[in-house]
Amino acid sequence: MSGKQRFDDWPERYDRWFETPVGKAVLKYETGLILEMLLPGRGERILDAGSGTGLFTREFLALGAKVVGLDISIAMLVYAAQKGAIRQERGDQSPTSSAAEQAGYRQSPGGNSPMPVAAGQKSLRQASDGRDPMSVLVDEKAALRQAPDDRGSMRLCSGEKGQPLHYRGVTADMTTLPFADGSFDKSVSVTALEFVADEKRAVAELFRVTRPGGVVVVATLNSLSSWAAGRSENARRDPKSIFSRVFFRSPAQLLAATSVPGIVRTVVHFGKEDDPATFDRSEREGEGRETGAFVAARWLKP
Repeated sequence: MSGKQRFDDWPERYDRWFETPVGKAVLKYETGLILEMLLPGRGERILDAGSGTGLFTREFLALGAKVVGLDISIAMLVYAAQKGAIRQERGDQSPTSSAAEQAGYRQSPGGNSPMPVAAGQKSLRQASDGRDPMSVLVDEKAALRQAPDDRGSMRLCSGEKGQPLHYRGVTADMTTLPFADGSFDKSVSVTALEFVADEKRAVAELFRVTRPGGVVVVATLNSLSSWAAGRSENARRDPKSIFSRVFFRSPAQLLAATSVPGIVRTVVHFGKEDDPATFDRSEREGEGRETGAFVAARWLKP
């Protein structure tokens, strides 16, 4: 099974796990850390590399950012659009009870309210130049007839024609990003790097497409956590597991993916089988440790 096919077959199962008690807790702590490190702002151009089913994309959009969600699997992007994770119906109302709110994230005083995102984000288009990644309106039927170019399978999801556009979905490999240098204010990748063998190349690409002074945040699964051992064991028993070819990395290894100095933190210090009533206490006790299941690093591009 190819890496792309693994993810094409995964969307519903992936999202269902985050609806379980432990999955909801994991998402809350992961979202809190990502938003704290990335600090998405209204109008900022953000690349979400490895955006998957849109769990984090939705949070960035809710805070007013203009997001390009990139994933190797077009099935993931289409699933995200169909379930509404990356869009909001027309109107001025803003999303409620998001993971960001559950994590206690709030915009700074004087910040603007979340920006509504256009409906109907199911169209696809191939692009092959260095234009502003937020600038293209597309036609679904015409796009589906187009073949991939020599830069890989790159397609864009848009809103309906004539509607404000704050999201694009792109299928491409995160080690060869199809964007011009400095295209984004901030770049983020959440739990995608563990499926990439060459982490230095992937991180270098995120830096390349981020403007000078911008922020790069990368989060992955921590090799120092008991969760990594459990996932590796499950993969040995099930060759079709999404973790059958995975590269867990420690906080030190993540920071070493680039020579630029950065900061690193981990969260999710509880186990899958622990009592949900103990999760918050485990997080408090684990603060400052390097053994949380989820490790995130933050850099400023020079």
